[in-house]
Amino acid sequence: MKTKFFFRLPVYIFSKILGSFIFFLFIPSFFFSQSPETKSKKTDRHLFDLSNYKPEPKDKVVFEFLHCGWLNMPQGVCYDWYSRGSSIFLYFDYPIKKSNFSFAWGAGMSWHNLSGNMSFSYAIDSLGYVSTILEPRQLPYRKNIISAKTIEIPIDIRFRTRQARSIKITAGFKFGITVQNFLKVYDDLGKRKYYDITNYNPLRYGPTFRIGYEQFFLCGFYSLSQVFNKGFGTPNLIPYTIGLGFTPW
Repeated sequence: MKTKFFFRLPVYIFSKILGSFIFFLFIPSFFFSQSPETKSKKTDRHLFDLSNYKPEPKDKVVFEFLHCGWLNMPQGVCYDWYSRGSSIFLYFDYPIKKSNFSFAWGAGMSWHNLSGNMSFSYAIDSLGYVSTILEPRQLPYRKNIISAKTIEIPIDIRFRTRQARSIKITAGFKFGITVQNFLKVYDDLGKRKYYDITNYNPLRYGPTFRIGYEQFFLCGFYSLSQVFNKGFGTPNLIPYTIGLGFTPW
């Protein structure tokens, strides 16, 4: 009996050790392994992570409400702070793969109205060439406005954060041609318009920017072309605009 007892004792101890080893081997994996629900949540997060997908085209319609001005006005000539304008653009937006960037181009029209004490006089040189001189208006007036309507083609590089609510930054360049310009005067003699200002430069081009949140943004434009044709008018008059806008689509 003692022999059998001492023979069975090591077997009993070994079986207990083996059972404990198997228990501690599989229990951690049982408790710490991912449940189907946890895996499902991770899969869902992956599916709804916007960075895993190519963005959809956005900001295809742009409206801008602008303050207009000319830089380097001659002494005594000034424009009103409330000189205003507006723009509307239709864009084709092309997201660049799965990045935050897109390329866009489009077409649109801008209306600029510069009010103030501006007036024009004309000088003829010995060769018969006419130069347009911007100077202060001497006669009293109620309104005195220089207006221009310009067709434009903008090109943009756009950055948008990939979140439910996006911060948007755009740097671009636009080319335009003025299809109509005139001086509009309201005074004691009534209302008059003088179309096609002599030597008015029809070309408008320069850099643009927009920065905003969701549909609303701050925008600006600085013209690299002057108001008058070079050598035929008051030099270094640079149009610019700054304003607010929104993109409904």
